[in-house]
Amino acid sequence: MLNLSIKIPDLPLRASVGIFLLLIITAITSVIATPKYRTLTHPPVLESVVPLQLGEWKNKPNPYAQVSVNTYAQNLSDFIYDQVMMRTYEDNSGNQVMVALAYAGEQRQEIKIHQPEVCYPAQGYEMLRIHNHVFHIPGSQMPINGKQLIFRKDNRMEAVSYWIRLGNSYPMSGFQMRLKILKEGLKGNLDDGILVRVSTIINQESDAPKAYLLHEKFLTELVHNVQLSAPQLIVASKEK
Repeated sequence: MLNLSIKIPDLPLRASVGIFLLLIITAITSVIATPKYRTLTHPPVLESVVPLQLGEWKNKPNPYAQVSVNTYAQNLSDFIYDQVMMRTYEDNSGNQVMVALAYAGEQRQEIKIHQPEVCYPAQGYEMLRIHNHVFHIPGSQMPINGKQLIFRKDNRMEAVSYWIRLGNSYPMSGFQMRLKILKEGLKGNLDDGILVRVSTIINQESDAPKAYLLHEKFLTELVHNVQLSAPQLIVASKEK
């Protein structure tokens, strides 16, 4: 009767360890090389999911051009973001808020959402104030960490509020963004991200607190309305 067993050759310990390490490295590389996209399966069209009226806030034409959402010229934003939407809304009292949403389906080390404290100065603005802020927006599953700032360029002064959603988190700095992208990359994940920025033109710095209150009021309406048609687009959800 034939002996069909296969004899595995004996290998030196050093060679065995080398082969084992090679297999581990190959496995890790294969995971990173074929990332799992944790983006929205069918990203909604921003112009469609954000209504022209949000509660009492109505879309209005604005003679002032908004500051670009990146450090480059306005027409280069498509190279960084998949979608960009900029509008101005006005409430029943005549208060105006400019909103900018910039969505990117893949966040990598070389392609990241730009923070306003980088974009504004790159376009000639002086940053007068900046502080961290927690937005308490009804409907959000967790506190929204963001920032409030004041910028000035010539005779124009803006109060700005914003947050960045990166996957299921709200990074507060470029370092935190890089760390989040690195951690997810090691797991084989690629997160999506969105910049949610609102701003108001003010006459003087003392007008900023009033502007920030308007921002919170507007953002509450924005989140409520967008959540109805595009959950998890502009606010994060807790991981299960």
